[in-house]
Amino acid sequence: MLVHAVRAPPFFVAVSPLCIRTARAAAPWFIAVGCVAYAMVMDLVAAAFVVHRSLDMFASSLGTGIPFGLIVLATHATGLNSTRATTSGRSA
Repeated sequence: MLVHAVRAPPFFVAVSPLCIRTARAAAPWFIAVGCVAYAMVMDLVAAAFVVHRSLDMFASSLGTGIPFGLIVLATHATGLNSTRATTSGRSA
């Protein structure tokens, strides 16, 4: 579970610029919520049902709460940074 908490946020930092470019009109917060919703579904289907065959990982804050919170924060920060870079690039 510690690996999940450490590896998930950098993955979404790497993927979120693609999501932000694809959904140009969407706010960074909306994209962050979409990314964490995707992570939740993947955790439920792939990790909980296929790998662990139980929902015990959802009882632990290290297994779900911390990674999901970090995904939201990292994706939102990346979105804010991307929109600022895009906005400053247009005005120059």
